[in-house]
Amino acid sequence: EPPALSLSSFTHLLNLVAEMPSPSKTRRDAARVQARTRYLSRAGADEQQISAQVTSEFSGEPAVEPETSQKDSAPLLVVASASEVSSGLHTAEQVPVGLSQEQAVGLAAHHENLASSLKSAPSGEGRKHDEISECGSEASTIPNPSESAGPLPLYADDLAPRINSLVVIRCVRVDEDSGIWGSLPEWADLADAYLPPGRISMKTKDQRKFLTAARKRSVHFAALVVEVDEVYDESTGRMKYRLTVDKRSITQSQDDVVQDRWRQAERTGRLVDLAARASSIRRDLARQLVMYACYKQVLPGSHDSGGLRAFLEGEGCDILDPEEAAANFLMCLGRPRVAAGIVLQALQLPAALERALVESCREERARSVRPRAVSMFHELRPPPCINASLALGRAAAAAEQLLPPEGCTGLRVSIEGAGRYKFSTTCTEDYDESASLFLATASDVARSALHLPQSAEEVSDNTSAPCADRDMSGLPSEHPTLNIGLIGDVANGKSTLCKALTGKRTQQHSSEHKAHGATIRLGYANCCVLRCCNASCPPPGCFSTAPDDGAAKTINCKVCGSAVAVKRRVSFVDCPGHAELMATMLSGVSVFDAAIVVASANAPCPSPQAAAHISALAAAGHTLMGNIAIVQSKADLLFPSAGSGSAAVVLGQLEQHAVRAAEALRGSVAEGAPFFPVATPHGVGLDAVAAWLAELPARPVGALIAAPRMHCLRSWDVNYPGSHAARVKGGVVGGALVQGTLRAGDVVEIRPGYFTEQVFADKKGVRCTQHHFSVEPLLTRILHTQSGEKELACVGPGGLVGLATTLCPTVSTEDRLQGCVIGRPGTLPPVWELLSLSPVAAVSDASQSLETGSGDSDDDAARLDLLQVGGELRLHAGSDSVLATVKKWRPKRSRLVVALQRPLCADLQSSIAIEARFGETYRLAAHARIADGTQCEILQPDLSCGHLSSLISHPEIEVGKGLEFADTPEVEPREPEGGALIASLTALPDVLEMSVDLHDLELFRERFLDEFLSKRGSSGASQGLTMPPPELSREGGAHCLWKNFLRTVAKLSRPAAHVMSFLASEGMSGHRAGEVTLCSYTWLQHRKMRLAESLQELCAAQAIPADEWEQCVFITTCTGHQVRASAAQDFTKEDFPLEVSLKDYALRLGSRGLGGPGKISQKLCGLMRLYARTFVICHQCRSACTRLERDRRLSHTGVELVCSGCSARRFVPSRFSVAA
Repeated sequence: EPPALSLSSFTHLLNLVAEMPSPSKTRRDAARVQARTRYLSRAGADEQQISAQVTSEFSGEPAVEPETSQKDSAPLLVVASASEVSSGLHTAEQVPVGLSQEQAVGLAAHHENLASSLKSAPSGEGRKHDEISECGSEASTIPNPSESAGPLPLYADDLAPRINSLVVIRCVRVDEDSGIWGSLPEWADLADAYLPPGRISMKTKDQRKFLTAARKRSVHFAALVVEVDEVYDESTGRMKYRLTVDKRSITQSQDDVVQDRWRQAERTGRLVDLAARASSIRRDLARQLVMYACYKQVLPGSHDSGGLRAFLEGEGCDILDPEEAAANFLMCLGRPRVAAGIVLQALQLPAALERALVESCREERARSVRPRAVSMFHELRPPPCINASLALGRAAAAAEQLLPPEGCTGLRVSIEGAGRYKFSTTCTEDYDESASLFLATASDVARSALHLPQSAEEVSDNTSAPCADRDMSGLPSEHPTLNIGLIGDVANGKSTLCKALTGKRTQQHSSEHKAHGATIRLGYANCCVLRCCNASCPPPGCFSTAPDDGAAKTINCKVCGSAVAVKRRVSFVDCPGHAELMATMLSGVSVFDAAIVVASANAPCPSPQAAAHISALAAAGHTLMGNIAIVQSKADLLFPSAGSGSAAVVLGQLEQHAVRAAEALRGSVAEGAPFFPVATPHGVGLDAVAAWLAELPARPVGALIAAPRMHCLRSWDVNYPGSHAARVKGGVVGGALVQGTLRAGDVVEIRPGYFTEQVFADKKGVRCTQHHFSVEPLLTRILHTQSGEKELACVGPGGLVGLATTLCPTVSTEDRLQGCVIGRPGTLPPVWELLSLSPVAAVSDASQSLETGSGDSDDDAARLDLLQVGGELRLHAGSDSVLATVKKWRPKRSRLVVALQRPLCADLQSSIAIEARFGETYRLAAHARIADGTQCEILQPDLSCGHLSSLISHPEIEVGKGLEFADTPEVEPREPEGGALIASLTALPDVLEMSVDLHDLELFRERFLDEFLSKRGSSGASQGLTMPPPELSREGGAHCLWKNFLRTVAKLSRPAAHVMSFLASEGMSGHRAGEVTLCSYTWLQHRKMRLAESLQELCAAQAIPADEWEQCVFITTCTGHQVRASAAQDFTKEDFPLEVSLKDYALRLGSRGLGGPGKISQKLCGLMRLYARTFVICHQCRSACTRLERDRRLSHTGVELVCSGCSARRFVPSRFSVAA
């Protein structure tokens, strides 16, 4: 068969072979001619020069230089035509050896057709390889050489690897000198390589390791080409290359990059082979036209005649090595709408091969390139309207209805954060530009949809005013009626008391979780006050509390066991006790109906911070006199320090604590408050607090029929990040109504709302002198109302409520509406930008009276001295807190003028608490009332649905003169808690009257003492912890055995794995070991006492934990069969006698370098004391009755030590394993 050559070389070779004088050596000479022809072609010789040179070398005649060179003309076909062959002009000797007469005729006919097609082709547009598709076709009479199944070069078939380039070498063998011979997978059989032993690695250790791996298996590695030698292979008639390589400077990262390049080139070769098979073209010719041509065009120093380099740079491909050119080109060729026509035309591929190659590249790219998410973030803010959240959902739905472009999936709009929305689609990297344009168009559509007019249904909903004659005579029975504030110093037990009364932990915010449970924001919880239905059950034991979740139905009276009924529902407001969070506490004072001051019984009362809280009650303008109680918390901690005769001593300490506190609080709002000693973790004394809650006066009925007024304490966004924007939920506001009622469907106004600021400075422009605000109130619709976990049809004064509205979530997120006032449009107070406060009175501090023993102090004057012109103040009105600058201060007239830095909504003559800057913090200095001021400019919101009067159910009133209603319908008075008690209580009105004086402090102290001692024992002291000393024995020279390890673990009540982890962290690592036979059990003993009962007695005698006992105790029968004691079954008489053994009962410790058993025992005793102090003993009551709990919300720091006696909690190191 003729060799695999191009058409011109093939025909030229046939002519040379035909003219040779030695036809017997045709095949060998043909291979030599082929190799010499390629060599001369690389040297730049043209067709005639090659013909003359090869003829002279093989025939012995001198070469004749041609007179003219026709490089631009078509190649000469020096073969006989079909007519000449058929007519016999060419004899049999002139026919090339190896071809029959029929094949020669077919060859001549094929050349004639090819010559005519080349002549008829337009200039510059003909493909010089169009004949390739005909060579392998069925109609062709030319024999198609069989395609080689072996590997082909990936880069070139007639060029050697470049010097200083990186190649991949496959190790073939290792010679005696430790030199490595290998082949080059990238160059197939065209080249081989040799790696000298001195060039493997710079380190001897790495060289030995590499040689060991090379001898065991065939390894692939990257190396640097140092030398290239050309060798002529007579067996194949081709030039081969022998490389000398160096591996010393190759790093692991470079090795990985080169091998990845090789694998990518192999994938490219398979892709070209697939296209060649689809177009019926030989593999070697297809690779020569595609891969080898790309390699030669990008070689250093070569001219980019086909524009391949410019094409790759335009597509964003970095051309680092010529070996990557073909892979990058085919990768770009698979992209849709790629402009590769110039490069394909320069490569001059056959039409069939070009089509198959493009199709294969696109299929491969679609299979290999994975779709990815393309997203953009945009802010969507609806214009001021009532149904803002509905407008957002409508805009997101309109954007999602857009048809996606080619290559992209449907659009999804999700919520990312406050005001930020994520527009995302999925596509491959080829359609990134289309996806970006699609997302930008979708965002424009969403913004346009926000400003569309509302639909007819929305307008009808907006214009429908609340019904004026609806029933306002009462509230649902599930509605709380009073708000109880919990105030006091930090760590005095406010949150613990709230949890004991309500069953709810008020620390819900993530910042509070990270602060290990400290109260940072206002906490809320509801509870039911229960009363025993038995008329003869004495108070206060007949009162109790329960969570407001229906649990009261399953509770019985703890005194007589009778059923209980709900007397009242209340809400607790848990205030932070830190001095830095005084502003947070003041924002919650505005909704208090009563207050509980929590003070530790083992500390002076009131502390400075508790005194500041009590003073804030007066500064806020609330008349809470008589509605304040003082709870003496942590009274159980007085017992450990009392010693002998603890009952009498504790009683005296409680009495002295109450007397001193009453003297210090004389003249404050807490004067005459009752004292209730409690031990919250034990539930002692809580019935007295429940009785006080039941005795509080009810809210007057007239507050229900007034215009609704609500102070906003919290506001938040209930949409989780990633949720669907088309189903966006409106903002939620929480707070307490001071008057009136609200229900679902009501349209309410929120002031101040949006505002714009204009700053006026002095003449020099140095400092701000006044702020001017333009205010646009918010209008929204209530979707539903809720108190605690219950959704109510109507909410009113008393209790903390939440309103789900149609507000834009951006407005309500992160307490942005805290301090706002909510009510019906047109009934809210004015909004101020400049205030005149008078009279200004200093706030007295009860802690000063406690220290000096007198209520008269110079501290009041010192507090007023903090008010300086130009100074900065912090004003508290209702639930709002605003910074202000002092404009004028007249101490004699007691008049203060301040410029607000933010609008404030408040009534005339409303109380203002004033905090002045004291160093780096603020200090409560005075309180005053609003006498006059400058109001902000109020802009009426655009309702897009008629006039404002259609939304108002009551006539507008004059601001500052109270709430007056004409023709108010008379309402039949009733108890606001009506329906809460059962019929048995209503039939016995005398039961509702208290038969015990809540101010009888001695009675409550004695009841507390009796109840506490009955629960804790007569001594009242906590149990200590006693551990047995370690029993050690030597086990070899490097270990010792701790025999009573399980007994120590049982005393600590901790998992053995946790103790072992602690010892390992302290340098005493060990593992369980040891085996001992406890007893032998005969058939006679089994008949007298069952095996299970005997094992229980043995477990109690050994003092081993039950879980460890089940894992370590084994039973062995007389036949040698061994089972665990926990899995033991009934044994037959043939199995006896049984042996009971204990495995892994001891702890084997490494003792090398630690001394003898005596020193190790001393160290273990010290470590066990440290372990007990850290993980067992309660630091508050010194009790060992504790447990370890993992807080799932605090996975990084969430291991707590919880005391079963006093319920104290503290965090412990979490690096050890803790059983759930």
